[in-house]
Amino acid sequence: MAGMSSTSWVESYNSKVKKLIFNSNISLLELVEKLTVSIVKEDKKTEYALFRASVPKTALVAIADTIFLNICSLLRKYLTVEILKIQEDQIKQSLQYHATIVIPNKIERYLLVSKGKVDGFTLLF
Repeated sequence: MAGMSSTSWVESYNSKVKKLIFNSNISLLELVEKLTVSIVKEDKKTEYALFRASVPKTALVAIADTIFLNICSLLRKYLTVEILKIQEDQIKQSLQYHATIVIPNKIERYLLVSKGKVDGFTLLF
């Protein structure tokens, strides 16, 4: 399976190179820049996928069903199993964020603390 995905990536990359070379009057510098942008995008996608995989989601199944009952039931009714899994993972991911309530008159101080500066001192975390 790893060989297949690797081959697929190489074929995709080769296709981009061919399109850039044969369908345009592009300089070597522009070619390198466009390919670099493509590689950076792929790296970001991979990094995000690894991050999502590292976040635990097992305890959130019941919570997601409780909060999004109507949405979950509609998704189960109309989506295929594969697409449903992706959507459920995204819903579970949305429940992973931690929020802090900040009183309006304390916002400026909170922002300074979050930047590591309080009363002229720099905090080291």
